[in-house]
Amino acid sequence: MAGAAGPRKAVTLRDIAADTGYSITAVSHALNDRSDISDEAKSIIAESAHRLGYRRSRSAAGAPASRSGLIAVIVGDTSNPFFAFMTRIIENELRRSNYTSFFMNTDENEEIELECLKTAARQNVDGIIWCPAQQTENNLTFLENLRIPFVLIGRCFRDHAANYVSSDDYKAGRLVAEHLISKGHYRTVYIDTLQQNSSSVDRYAGFISAYRARSMPFQTENVFFDNEGRYFSRLFRKDGSILAEAIVCYNDVIAWDVLARSRMLERGKENAGAVPFSIIAFDNLHSFLPLPFPLTSVSASKVAMPRRAVEMLLRQIDNPEIPYSHLILDVELIDRGSVHRTGS
Repeated sequence: MAGAAGPRKAVTLRDIAADTGYSITAVSHALNDRSDISDEAKSIIAESAHRLGYRRSRSAAGAPASRSGLIAVIVGDTSNPFFAFMTRIIENELRRSNYTSFFMNTDENEEIELECLKTAARQNVDGIIWCPAQQTENNLTFLENLRIPFVLIGRCFRDHAANYVSSDDYKAGRLVAEHLISKGHYRTVYIDTLQQNSSSVDRYAGFISAYRARSMPFQTENVFFDNEGRYFSRLFRKDGSILAEAIVCYNDVIAWDVLARSRMLERGKENAGAVPFSIIAFDNLHSFLPLPFPLTSVSASKVAMPRRAVEMLLRQIDNPEIPYSHLILDVELIDRGSVHRTGS
């Protein structure tokens, strides 16, 4: 992981002047829309300023309102209860600091995500709190070039020095595996997200590491979740039997989907309503949402994460030269009895 280096040096009027060939005075007048500069020159200078990532100084003459008071919050899907809960806290925390927040969903799609980042820049936001899709690093590079203060929440790019707050996903994966092992489960199905990100990678790495540390042989079948439910048929053999007695889900929402489909499948059978497997997940939605089933899940603080992200961002806005901060929050496993001992 790259060290917590400070932000890049801010782009100045001198930089834009050197890029365009205009004088510093002409650049200043153009950016302040003075009438002594032609429209053509203004267009050239504005394009250069945007491309170089120029941000108007708060103390710049003629720009008394350089702070917009706006913060953009960009996440995968605010209909996901996990994101909905955290964005509500972010909104409340920002309001206390006299900031207005607006929210955008990316659907974990990098093209949509890029448009969200561009929209935030056009709104002259003072900062961005962002849970990145992470298919590539292109959008991160784009945002870094804009020089807008930002904090990554829930996920991180290890090879970039950037502010982030996340949970200890590697430990979370180990906790899940150790709980399954304690119940005698050495054959598992692991349902992961199709769109891989740092959380999914770390959770699975921690999970596998705990099994590898044991002398017992183990087997894990990997299945990737899809909203249409095609994944569900892959949990069963051709004869209808379950691939493994224990199912691990990337998050509680996926576990909810698995349980709902399983109960529909069992409807009308002798033990209708019974779940023929153990199930465990991550995120612990039970801590704020009364789910209609008990679920053992790994929890990180969904209150501390958004609050610390807001604190980190506001510090960066107030002092752009401070070093970046990296915060990893501890996790714990909450046992609600959804993992049964093998053979019981």
